This record gives sequence, C-alpha cells and structure tokens, in this order.
Amino acid sequence: MAQPRATIGPKPLPFMAWAAALALVLNVLPGASAFWQQNDRVSHAEGTESKPFRRVLILSGGELRFSAGLAMMAKLHEREWVPDVTIYSCGFSKIPGAYLNSLAELQPGQSNPAKWHEAALSDEYFRIMQRVKVNKDFSSRVIDKDGNTGSSLLYKQMTSRIAGMQFKKGVGKASELPIFSSLLKANLNSGGAIPVAFYPSLYRDNQDTLLDVPYDLSPPGMNIPFSPNKMRAIFVATRVLFPRELQNKPRPANSPPLYQEVVFTDEQTADKIARVKYEKSPIAKMFPRAPIHPDVEIRSGYRVWDVARATLADMYLTAPMWLEDPTGRHPKELFITGSLNLSPIELALSLGDEVMAIRLRNLQASNPAEQVESLVYENTFGFGVNERKMEIKKRFGDKVIWIDLDADEIEKLEKSNGFSPLRVGDGPKMHLEDNIPNDPVEFKRRSEVQWEWGVEQIRRLDLRRKSG
Repeated sequence: MAQPRATIGPKPLPFMAWAAALALVLNVLPGASAFWQQNDRVSHAEGTESKPFRRVLILSGGELRFSAGLAMMAKLHEREWVPDVTIYSCGFSKIPGAYLNSLAELQPGQSNPAKWHEAALSDEYFRIMQRVKVNKDFSSRVIDKDGNTGSSLLYKQMTSRIAGMQFKKGVGKASELPIFSSLLKANLNSGGAIPVAFYPSLYRDNQDTLLDVPYDLSPPGMNIPFSPNKMRAIFVATRVLFPRELQNKPRPANSPPLYQEVVFTDEQTADKIARVKYEKSPIAKMFPRAPIHPDVEIRSGYRVWDVARATLADMYLTAPMWLEDPTGRHPKELFITGSLNLSPIELALSLGDEVMAIRLRNLQASNPAEQVESLVYENTFGFGVNERKMEIKKRFGDKVIWIDLDADEIEKLEKSNGFSPLRVGDGPKMHLEDNIPNDPVEFKRRSEVQWEWGVEQIRRLDLRRKSG
C-alpha cells in the first residue's frame, strides 16, 4: 500500500526536540495499518531467519519540546523512510506523543502526516501542557545575599538526597556547587565502595519535586491500550525494586538489584520481542557491578497514557508513578524513566533490518546542569551514562543511521523558543521557572519554530549513511 506523501512546506528551519515525542506519535495510525502489516514480513535470503520488522526508529531524550519531533517524523514519511515500530526511552515528549497516539486512534484523519502540524499548534495540546508547572513552593526568587534562588537550593538538596547524602541545613552558596560535585564523585569512587552505596531517595510525591506533573494527563476518553494495528510503539521503563523504608540507608554489598528494565508494548509486538529473545539486560551485562537486574521483562495490556506518565518521571525533577496493570497480572509497582537504557540499540537491531536513532552526545562537565545530571545518574544507577554512549559508538556506530543534532544550536534556540523550565545562569547558578507560555499565541509561535527546525533535521539527513 503506498503511503500518503506529506507536504511539509519549503521554509528555512530552526529547532529541535528530543524526538521521543515521535515515538508515540504514530503508535496509533489507522490509515497506515496495511503498510505496517505488510512490513512485518521482511524478505531475507534463503536460509537466514527474518527479523520481525524492516525499519525501527529509536527516539531518546527529554525536555518539553514536541513540535520538532513531530515534524521530524512527518518529514521521514515524506522521504518515504517510514518506521514499522518506534522505540523510545525517556523524556517529557511522551506526553504529546501519547496525545497524538490516542488522538489518531479516535480520529483516523490524524494518521495523515499533513495533519500533524495542526496537532502541534492545537488548543488541546496547549491545554495539556498548561498542566505541567514548576512547583510554586520552589519559586525562582533570590533568597540570599549570594544570589541563590529557592529552586536552585532545592535542586542541590534533591540531588544530594538521591545520591544518598544529607547536606547540612542551609547549604546553598553557589560557590559550593563544585564542592558538592566533587563530594558526589568522591563518595562514588572512594575506598572501593560499591556503586550506589545508599538506597536512592526515589519515593517522592509531587509536592517534593521541582516539577508538578499530574499523574492523570490523559484527556477524557483517550487513555487507550497500546495497539498493534497502527504504527507500533515500544516504551522502555525502569522498575524500582527496593521498598520505601530502605531509601537513604546504606546498601550492603550483597543486596539484591535495585532496578529492572521493563519494556511495554502491545501483545503482538511483545510476541515478536520474545521471538528475537531480548531477555537479558545489555546494561547489566556491560556494568556487572551496577545494581541492575540481569533479566528484562516484556509487558503488554497496559494503557499508553498511564505508561507515558509513569516513564517520564526522572530521578530528581518529576515524581515517579505507581503503575497499575489493567490485566491484573502484576500488582501496582513504582516506575521511573527509561533512561536506564537510554538508547536501546540492541533491542532495535534484533527487531529490524534498518535502525535509525538520535546520536546521543556526552554530557559536558563544563555545563553546570549537565554536570549535576551526570552525577545524579551515576549515583542512582551505578554507572556513567557517558560510558554507555561511548560503548554504543564503539560497537554500533556503523550499524545505525544517525540523526545528528547540534547541541549549541539547541541551546541557543531553547532560550527563546523552548518550553524547558530549567535555566542556567552565569557561573554555577541554576533555577527553574514556568516557561510554558500562558498566551496561546506565543505557545503556537514557539511550536511553529520547533516544527520548522525539526523538518530541517530530516531534510539534510543522508538516509543511506551509517557511520560512527
């Protein structure tokens, strides 16, 4: 079945999205069902086992940007590189992704990529994003003579608690942030201590987080199950295995794993994952000392909006969520981000002949926000995220079509056209502020700029290129 060709428009473009938005964007596209079913059966040479899909897309990342991701997917359709299944692992872009996923199921006309531009600028999307707020208890006003804000102090306190450390009351001078960072690093590496020497403080409610994100983000009637009949979606998530009463306590060297990788999808796709035997965690194998369960769980029957909200939670900004299994096969369990396996290349390559992914750059120690993010990640999961990224480049650099996004361009455009609440000032000062416009006109203006940038990223992409 030939795919409808979207006309994106000939604009010069700027802006990005951690394109995880797209992962769900097409999970439920009725008009394309015949195409997906056709591509389930990939032709291979006689005597070789066929893979379940022809093309697999991985979308990883965070932030509140959405329109660029949707534009990237629309441009891929225009260029006739249509993924049969999309895997994504983390990021706030799951919110609009879930919105379009369910919207496409309820309104089949949305399956036309030409319609996605309208969705990116819609009043409904604006209303959904208005519900994501910086916690008012953590205002950005300056609260001491050193220029620190309430939210920057909390940011440091939250990250130190997650690292299993308790800072003395009142700590918060901006000049102490480098000491804070070195303490975290020393705590991690000193004396041959085990990774994650303290049980992380992950059992938090919305009032204890920097961002207030409602647990029920779904518009009425839209919280539908994953569907195999549209563009399939796979969500990677992290299940918390230790009980609340252990958090902040020392962790013995012989204690059980703290986390497990869980993959959510529809039942048919779960069967295909089982067929390729994605059963063992590549993260646990790569980092044997990290507290990661060696087995991966594959689950189906869950509602897409529930999973999206549960897995957008991270280690410090957003509250985790107790996820309920509608099938009754599992009890309520606590889940956080899928960034445990930030770019599940092994899963993608086992499922498809062609894999496309966003190239993940290393977090920079020179950037205060990224420095804290890197340290918190390592003290939560027990391994460095940059190590994983380097391993992906070494082992899989020539096996994937990489989407390269310019970090400097992203940072520049985020300042005037993004929705991210995290702000980094001069030096090591950080603060959060409500950055989602209350004015729908301004909201649509930023979304339009994001859309244009996303189209440009795919327009200049060499679809034949695989390089490390």
